Amino acid sequence: MANSYNYERFDNKVYGPIPFALHSPKIGECATDFTARRFDGSAVRLSDFKGKRIVLETGSMTCPMFGGNIDPMNRVADRYADDPNTVFLLLYTREAHPAPKFPAHRDDAHKLETARLVEPLLAQNRIVMIDDVVGTAHRQWGEFPNSLWLIDEEGIVRYRSDWNHVDVLETLLEANDLDAEVAKLGEHNMPNFKPTKIFPWLWEKSGWLSIWDMIKQLPWMRTRHQEVHRMYDGIQYMEGSNGRAGSCF
Repeated sequence: MANSYNYERFDNKVYGPIPFALHSPKIGECATDFTARRFDGSAVRLSDFKGKRIVLETGSMTCPMFGGNIDPMNRVADRYADDPNTVFLLLYTREAHPAPKFPAHRDDAHKLETARLVEPLLAQNRIVMIDDVVGTAHRQWGEFPNSLWLIDEEGIVRYRSDWNHVDVLETLLEANDLDAEVAKLGEHNMPNFKPTKIFPWLWEKSGWLSIWDMIKQLPWMRTRHQEVHRMYDGIQYMEGSNGRAGSCF
């Protein structure tokens, strides 16, 4: 049976951009370390990648935003395949739109089994980190379905976005002055909502019931996003409190 984190059907009371804005690691703060699992069941920590530039994305098989970003993210990752100092991580979270084909995760073993189905879709140098069944890491990192972070070699968050926009990531990875680019871009972005990509993915992975759930709850989701728009009124991002001195992890 699903718990409050792993809802059995898309739940607008759980979804929301506010936890991301207020509670996930902010720009300028140390990245919160966490432990997840690899496909072989071994433990892997975010801090294992200290000394590298980290691209961290959240996603799940039933998240249509993640699905729409798979190919463009693969292309970016492929361009950095020979760069030993840049690593692309995917934190596998709860199912965003669970359905009979991909139901809410029952336990850690079931979550690992579902996450394995993503591996063939990803570029070889993208590393999947599977969160535990209660979403310990996902909760620490804002609980959003397809968010993005850029973390520097010292473990400091240099950029975050509630929704992953691959073109923004490309700009940041190539930037000569990262801080200047971040100041221009902002961290609160509307989803790259393309019905021709989203609904076919949702139909294939989750079926008509999940599409209905999303359509039915769009007014509520819009209201929540408007609340966050007001939070970001006049600012590009919520600056972190830890500064950029020293090393993290």
